[in-house]
Amino acid sequence: MGEDESSPPSRTPWHLDRKITVAMICAVIGLTMSTLIHAGSVIWWASSMNTRVEKLEIHVLDTKAQGEQIATLQANFSWIRDSLTEIKALLRIHDQRGSLDKSRPPG
Repeated sequence: MGEDESSPPSRTPWHLDRKITVAMICAVIGLTMSTLIHAGSVIWWASSMNTRVEKLEIHVLDTKAQGEQIATLQANFSWIRDSLTEIKALLRIHDQRGSLDKSRPPG
């Protein structure tokens, strides 16, 4: 009868067909390298974006802290302004009393 159906198929070594040209092989290698280069550039770009985002997050946190400091300073300046207004009022009262005392005759 022939070959036994349970026996494994005969192995032939792998080889390129003559229909595949050197130009086709070069094109496949070129496309593969181009794809790898583009993938690498995308990874590089993503890494640089990640670095920029980290720097911006730090800047935002610093800016938030500065905003809180500005609010504190505004509250302090408001207190100083109120105190200064009170001191001016007291000085005016003192000046008015002093001018009243000078207009009185001694004695």
